[in-house]
Formats: sequence, C-alpha cells, structure tokens
Amino acid sequence: MATIDTVLAFTTPKRPLVYLFALDDNSGGGIVANKEITSITGLKSKKIAYTEGSVSQFFLSVLLKKG
Repeated sequence: MATIDTVLAFTTPKRPLVYLFALDDNSGGGIVANKEITSITGLKSKKIAYTEGSVSQFFLSVLLKKG
C-alpha cells in the first residue's frame, strides 16, 4: 500500500494514475471546530489548519468538495 503523496509523486501527464481509495487507519484523525460549526459545510470559507500533503488534507478536500 502507498500513501497518497507517494502516488501523486509518480503521476505525470504521460502516465496518469488514478487513486481508487484511501485508507486512514491511524485512528487519531478528526476535525476540531467551534461549537457553531456542526457540519462539513460549516467549514467552507473558514481558515483550516492541516499538515500539507497528508491524508488529513486529502480527506478534508474530499469532504469539502462533497459538502
């Protein structure tokens, strides 16, 4: 199994790769927000901190796109 950042490092226009799914089993992930934010849509247009290139960034971007 590879991490998302590893897969993206090997993606080129001549060799496009598709990431089918991601699994984050560190069981330490989560979103911490003010009590006024009760859903993912409440995070839109807010400042959000995350580790760049991490699985957390990937999942957050997916959730924000779907939300």
